[in-house]
Amino acid sequence: MKLPGDRVAEWLTANDPDLRAAACPFAIPSPLLTPILIELLDDLHPEVMTAAAIALAHQGRAEACPTLSRLFTMSPSAEIIEAAALIADEPMLLRLEKLAIQQASLRDHVIEALNESEHPAANVILRRLQAMPLQTPAKT
Repeated sequence: MKLPGDRVAEWLTANDPDLRAAACPFAIPSPLLTPILIELLDDLHPEVMTAAAIALAHQGRAEACPTLSRLFTMSPSAEIIEAAALIADEPMLLRLEKLAIQQASLRDHVIEALNESEHPAANVILRRLQAMPLQTPAKT
């Protein structure tokens, strides 16, 4: 759904952090909205910062890379992994590979995200991950 830019800008700058976070997915790439999303990467509310980073990644904006990198290191989720892969450079792709190796529960999400990535290194990393046996927890 496309909403008027001035309305979305109003929501992105509202005092209510829940409203700011909810408005982020509606921010289309524009000279009005993109700078607001970039400012929200420094928001004090984690849900706003996360929503802004994901929205910027969907716009193809590399400004979201440092935030997404921190997020998938601290609290990875399928949505964050997908967003990171959209704009990943080679170092970020390598961090995604490491995440998939260290956290088997996220491996499928990383593989799916790498399948969608257009970065040439994504295919190499994808093949390495697919060639690795899935680690199973040791029995105690």
